[in-house]
Amino acid sequence: MRNIYSLLAAIAMTTAAYAQQQWTYYNTGLTTDIYSVFFIDSTTGWVAGAGGFVKKTTAGGVTGSWVSQNSTVTLPIRSIYMVNSSTGWMVGDDGTIVKTTNGGSTWTPQTQSTTQDFYGVYFVDANTGWAVGTGPMILKTTNGGTTWSPQTVPGNNDLFSIWMINSSTGYACGENGTFLSTTDGGTTWNTETTSTTDSLKSLCFASATEGFVVGKNSKVLNTDGSVFTNVQPVSDETFNSVYFVNDTTGWVVGDSGKIYMTKNAGQTWTLQNSQTAQRLFSVHFPHDSVGYCGGKNGLFRKYRVPSGVGMNEADKAALGMSVYPNPASGLFSVSFFHSSSGNVKIELFDLTGKPVKVMQHNLPSGEQTVKINIRELMLPEGIYFVRLNDGSSQSVSKLIIN
Repeated sequence: MRNIYSLLAAIAMTTAAYAQQQWTYYNTGLTTDIYSVFFIDSTTGWVAGAGGFVKKTTAGGVTGSWVSQNSTVTLPIRSIYMVNSSTGWMVGDDGTIVKTTNGGSTWTPQTQSTTQDFYGVYFVDANTGWAVGTGPMILKTTNGGTTWSPQTVPGNNDLFSIWMINSSTGYACGENGTFLSTTDGGTTWNTETTSTTDSLKSLCFASATEGFVVGKNSKVLNTDGSVFTNVQPVSDETFNSVYFVNDTTGWVVGDSGKIYMTKNAGQTWTLQNSQTAQRLFSVHFPHDSVGYCGGKNGLFRKYRVPSGVGMNEADKAALGMSVYPNPASGLFSVSFFHSSSGNVKIELFDLTGKPVKVMQHNLPSGEQTVKINIRELMLPEGIYFVRLNDGSSQSVSKLIIN
């Protein structure tokens, strides 16, 4: 049993190490403000912002992985939305809308009839999308942006963010507590009562009936689209962006570099260590185990919580190891971040701590995934432990084989 106790001790130590630093600094090579961050998966994403810059990474945002792209504009870009790895749009000041169909290798300006500033863009598929901005202004396209048509918007408050549940139902928010809803694709936009005059900067719906809106004076509202409940943390922050990965788990980021996380739909919030006091403008999670945020002067952070099942929350390990699917029956994968090229050891132990498989891999630095065939190992069903060791640190996670 001594081996299993050693494994459990390793779990506890790596959990503590990771909990102290969940957001990691990476250098994008930028010194200008990042207004928007968008990732389609844990490795491929874009950042854009002041001066019309846009950069892309295919390595999870690690330092040295960012490649500059030509947005064709020099005005600020406020929002990015990608429907897949190839097709996406960016919007910004003076009516800027640009589109890519090749992952950003080229961006092409799209023609529309306004010079208003755009702050948000959202697409439900490769053809149907909306852009919102000052005026107030909402434009819609049904042909991938070849043409954009203005929609009738009530009130006179600028709009900062839009989120569509599907091609019919969606929401937008903006100045002075403005919150709009539609159930017909924007043909009609209705004003909802939020009982606040604070400007609302960002919104996110984790499901059709569970949404969150954030803004000035630490405002965080939980809503189903018509009823609003204040769930803000105790803070003096202006929140600029919100993202929820499901109905209960989400993050908000704000003006003084503060990042709050909730796991119970905002009933309680935990202040996380962002390692900065600079303004954060955008947060985005492509899935529940990896997220990104960007802000002032090119600031960029990555958050990693592996999705594998781990004893004592061992999925919060120092190497960011993720074991999935879990439980597994055929193949399972071990994903992790390798800080420098070299040898990595992956060991599989049974419940008594006896090693049943040892694998060595010489891997380059960056995000890595190793696939393991359970059938080839001829292992019986049960509980196992996967230990990853790169020579300087180790991570342990529980694996169930069925």
